[in-house]
Amino acid sequence: MTGRPVPGPMAGGEWHTIDHPLTGEHVRDIANGLTGTLTCVTAEHHAGRLLEIAHIRSTGGGIEWTTAASNISPVGGAQ
Repeated sequence: MTGRPVPGPMAGGEWHTIDHPLTGEHVRDIANGLTGTLTCVTAEHHAGRLLEIAHIRSTGGGIEWTTAASNISPVGGAQ
């Protein structure tokens, strides 16, 4: 895990948010090259595996997208 779980309600026990050091920062999704603000990281159970999913909102608004948390890096540097 990249951070510690944040206390709060869970949706059926299937996901929870993680305190990630880049939350609120301008990040790059290395999978597609897009940049935006990291809004949160969630730990989600899928097919018996625990995945860390980064939620990113494009700069200036628009549609938020997701990627693996391991695919994000701060803009202007390496994680």
